[in-house]
Amino acid sequence: MAGARGPGGRALNGLWWALGAVLLAGLVWRVLARRAERAGRVREHAVILHLDLRPPSPDAETARTRIADLTTELGRVVAKARAGEVEPPLGEGDRTVICIYGPNADRILEAILPVLRAIELTPDSHAISRHGEPGAPEERTSL
Repeated sequence: MAGARGPGGRALNGLWWALGAVLLAGLVWRVLARRAERAGRVREHAVILHLDLRPPSPDAETARTRIADLTTELGRVVAKARAGEVEPPLGEGDRTVICIYGPNADRILEAILPVLRAIELTPDSHAISRHGEPGAPEERTSL
């Protein structure tokens, strides 16, 4: 930087630093704005899973591990399909409720059904697809 040397060099360096800071701040603002926009869209629809795993787990630790593994696999397929986000499971033992939020409940269900069909569940296990905010129309799918 030949122009940065000499009496006006410090001012020029300061100008470049200020310009860089403004550009960086603008980039950070855009990223945060996009994340906030996506976060608002991600939570419009929901699929709420009411699951009862079979065969029964021999103890609470085994049940927690099975549910954690299932939740991880659901999170993987939902992320791969870019269909939404999986919340931590609720419940005890082999019975659990898992909520998945995203912009399209049908897309979420399409992504997770192969995983759910591959495990043994009781006949009363089901998914509730909500097409919109709470209070919107819902559909029940037996698993």
